[in-house]
Amino acid sequence: MKIQAAKKFYEKFQLGKVYFISKGTLKVANKQFKSVQNDYEMTLNENSEVEEASNEATFITGTKFNFVPIDHLGPYVNSRELVAIIGVVQNVSPIMSIRRKIHNETIPKRDITIADETKKTIVVSLWNDLTTNVGQELLDISDKSPIVAIKSLKVGDFQGVSLSTLSKSVVVINPETPESN
Repeated sequence: MKIQAAKKFYEKFQLGKVYFISKGTLKVANKQFKSVQNDYEMTLNENSEVEEASNEATFITGTKFNFVPIDHLGPYVNSRELVAIIGVVQNVSPIMSIRRKIHNETIPKRDITIADETKKTIVVSLWNDLTTNVGQELLDISDKSPIVAIKSLKVGDFQGVSLSTLSKSVVVINPETPESN
């Protein structure tokens, strides 16, 4: 059931848009999953209805970040908790093709190196669509030292502490946040 609902609504939802949703289930969020900071969660099924609220006055707040300094990432290594970081782009690699062990498929990867206000640097691996859209944009403007904020990053221990994007990661270039100044 959940898979059918996911397929039905996957293409419909777009970041930054507002929707009318009916015939879903609203419940208190399970805080056991620390990547969810919301008080409530909504579950849709194949009978749920979603309609874009295109003619409504909307009050959308921007993406909210809870930044972790690079030198404080250690406790997050290999945990379930996801992090957000902000920093100046130091380097953008070309796209690489990585062969996954599962299904023996090839996926695109691009590494960016960023430095934060602590003067520490870290490599962030962008995967799949992020390599070609956001990754290419960062490569094109890398000589201007753009600031990048990234939410929902997995912290790993590949060659020291490293960060990887997930399908739900949000990347904002030159964000309007107090930390970017």
